[in-house]
Amino acid sequence: MTMPNADREIVITRHMKAPQALVWKACTEPEHIDRWWGPDGFVNRTARMEFRVGGEWEYTMTGPDGKVWPNLITYRAIVPITRLFYDHGEPGNPRQFEGELRFEEQDGGTLVTLRTVFPTKEIRDHLIETVGAIEGGKQTLAHLDEYTQRIMNKPKPALFNFSVRKEDRTITVERSFNAPLDPVWAAFTEADILCQWWAPKPYVCVVTGLDLRAGGRWSYHMKGPEGDCHYCFFDYEDVRPKSYFSGSDGFCDEAGNINVSMPRSRWENHFNEKEGSTVVRVKIHFSSTEDLERIIEMGFKEGFTMGLDQLGQLFTDQKFYHGTKADLKPGDLIEPGNHSNYGQQKKARFVYLTAMLDAATWGAELAQGEGRGRIYIVEPTGHYENDPNLTDKRFKGNPTKSYRTKAPLRVIGEVKDWQGHAPEQLQAMKDHLQKLKEQGIEAIED
Repeated sequence: MTMPNADREIVITRHMKAPQALVWKACTEPEHIDRWWGPDGFVNRTARMEFRVGGEWEYTMTGPDGKVWPNLITYRAIVPITRLFYDHGEPGNPRQFEGELRFEEQDGGTLVTLRTVFPTKEIRDHLIETVGAIEGGKQTLAHLDEYTQRIMNKPKPALFNFSVRKEDRTITVERSFNAPLDPVWAAFTEADILCQWWAPKPYVCVVTGLDLRAGGRWSYHMKGPEGDCHYCFFDYEDVRPKSYFSGSDGFCDEAGNINVSMPRSRWENHFNEKEGSTVVRVKIHFSSTEDLERIIEMGFKEGFTMGLDQLGQLFTDQKFYHGTKADLKPGDLIEPGNHSNYGQQKKARFVYLTAMLDAATWGAELAQGEGRGRIYIVEPTGHYENDPNLTDKRFKGNPTKSYRTKAPLRVIGEVKDWQGHAPEQLQAMKDHLQKLKEQGIEAIED
């Protein structure tokens, strides 16, 4: 830290390994900045962000004590990937102090400088003493450094492959996803996830039935912004869980009657996991060259590519939660070895995470130990899989989006405004767990 203008300024610098363009991106796009902005223990939520000169970024920061701090930044000058100048305040008082972020290439990485200028020396000194402005700035840049390193270390998707072979009337598509096998298989076989990515925007996918078994049918339609609907089906022929499924698809009317004037095809879908990523290989067979050419003319490549990209973005944006009573801070690791909530409460060989806040709420409320329940936003540092206690071996699918891993979870934030279950619900769950204990039912640790 240096203070060239010691009476009103705070200047904090940090060298980061990430390239200048990536650090700039992390500081100027809301999908990134909410994941790191702020001191230890704070959770950032963007309400709106218009990144342009004169534009505003309005957000809240929730502190470790649950207090919510409203913030408003107004961009005064932007020099792409080099400098940002802004006024920092809150709605109703938008110019409490001035700020500057500088980005300079240095030693193969980026030197980031955070400079704040206050109206008076007294205000600066007061903020240093009462809210830890210097330490908070250091922690904020440390979070930016950690976040950009995580982005750099994430495995990159394999090159998207789309090939057409007219000689054997096939289309082959390969796409890798930065997620383990279990959630990728679920994304292709569970209605609530298919609805989020299958249809190319601006269309939406509406699933009216999905019976995942040999002889079963997936019925759906793609609805356009003008209300137009395109009805489709997929008849399953062979289903090998988490490995392969095949079947025939086509267009139909709302009642499910096949539209024989439209092309039909047979699909083979292969799923393979390797080093934490999953490759999906789709081979589509057509009965005639004319059907293949017509599907291509209808925009199949563009539409299916967009859908797969939407699925990839779902995995990128996915948040995971962990409920506990431990007092943790961003950067801490949650490791296996804690006591289970089941049966004799033996030490668990896995650590558990979920993509649903309600499931994490149960974890926080039922966790062993003293103190209040807490819910942390976490990221897995290694392979994760379906939690068999709540999925395949005891329930169909993964309705609570619950997973387990032998690798540590890294804490990246905390949910402060979660709501617990009603007292009677919580007591009923505790009674149920006690009954499991009496019956000798233990957590599945295979």
